[in-house]
Amino acid sequence: MQTIRKQDAKVAALTGKQQTEEGLPLRITEHSVTVPCEEGTLLFHCMTKELLLLSGQEMNSLMTDASLRELLAEKWFLVPDGFSEKQFADEVRSAMEVMNPPAKKLTVFTIYPTTDCNARCFYCYELGRRRLMMSEETAHEAASFIAGRSGGEQVTLRWFGGEPLFNRNVIDIITGDLRKAGIPFLSKMISNGLLFDRETVLKARSQWNLKDIQITLDGTEEVYNRTKAYVGFEGSPYLQVMRNIELLLEEGVNVDIRLNMDRKNAGDLIALVDELGSGFGRYPGFHVYCALLRNWGARNAFSSYEEAITRFGEIQEKLVLHGIERKYGLSQAYSTVNCIADNDSAVTILPDGHLGKCEHESDTGFIGSLREGIVNKEAADAYKLRRDEIPACEHCRHYPGCITPKICADISEGCTELRRSMADFALKSKIINTYKAYRSKTEEEKN
Repeated sequence: MQTIRKQDAKVAALTGKQQTEEGLPLRITEHSVTVPCEEGTLLFHCMTKELLLLSGQEMNSLMTDASLRELLAEKWFLVPDGFSEKQFADEVRSAMEVMNPPAKKLTVFTIYPTTDCNARCFYCYELGRRRLMMSEETAHEAASFIAGRSGGEQVTLRWFGGEPLFNRNVIDIITGDLRKAGIPFLSKMISNGLLFDRETVLKARSQWNLKDIQITLDGTEEVYNRTKAYVGFEGSPYLQVMRNIELLLEEGVNVDIRLNMDRKNAGDLIALVDELGSGFGRYPGFHVYCALLRNWGARNAFSSYEEAITRFGEIQEKLVLHGIERKYGLSQAYSTVNCIADNDSAVTILPDGHLGKCEHESDTGFIGSLREGIVNKEAADAYKLRRDEIPACEHCRHYPGCITPKICADISEGCTELRRSMADFALKSKIINTYKAYRSKTEEEKN
């Protein structure tokens, strides 16, 4: 048995080694997952975060090898019949929240230079919302707010929208002011990528400290151009975005491509992956992932969640074949936060100066303003209230890490079979990626 990833140190300190009575019937915990690999079977504990590699012989003798069973029981992979994993996970989560007090500084800022956009995607969740542009005055106030609340620590600026480049002057002002104030920062951006050119890319890298950008693609050229329905652009937007992706990669900016999938474009995305693989697969900073559209309307919905998972799997296989899949590994630590919304160190800054918590809320959910600061703590704390439990929680392997806020729009349909299947898919991919990274590091050390 090999340890690929050790237990989270804080969790290990809380739980210690499990002590079981000799001869007591044991079973594999419901909070674990097994994934086959070339050397045997990977065994991951969703609460302790430990990842083990068991050989084929060890897996075959799992229920008969007394010494192996004792070791796995100490690590909580085996538990007695009748043991309540859910209750145990609740106790650990409560203790971890006490051990991780709220952050006192703000270091992650999601900034909307504008809520306007040059695309008219039919599935956009911001359709019908106000289209606002941040003024230069508000941009200076935003920089002052960031400098005053960060405590001198490095901050992360997440440029969001709308399309952030629709109001790039605001980005110049905020990053320029932070440089003058001596505040270290790095930038990330969510963009459709159309409005870049070489000059903007160079500025983004050197002045905005842009490290990562996510660009959404909906299909190959014809499908993409029809879906995005850009306003006032002559020529092929798809070809322009492809050129801009290359410019960004050439300057060392990591590019994450998000493929938005529904039933109608699933087949076309397969062809798109081939184009992306041949076009950008040579860049180490280029990665692609697929996401299911949720609010696409009945006309484009999959007939069943099994169909959605199947098509999702086909695309993932293609990504792996080209070596451009997003290589996220397992988190190295137990987390008590789900996203920026329930993270005390993060806020959103809207174009009119309002402050919020969730990047998907630009018209509601305000917790204050740049001038007043965070004045509605009750609204901010609402994002820490976890979603209501359902019967499926009792025996769900994902329960230890399922901390989605109750008011999250992402779970408006509840915890569906599709959601749980997607969670399974993502977890197993992370396990494999972690194992591959371990193997690669081991080989390097040997050589």
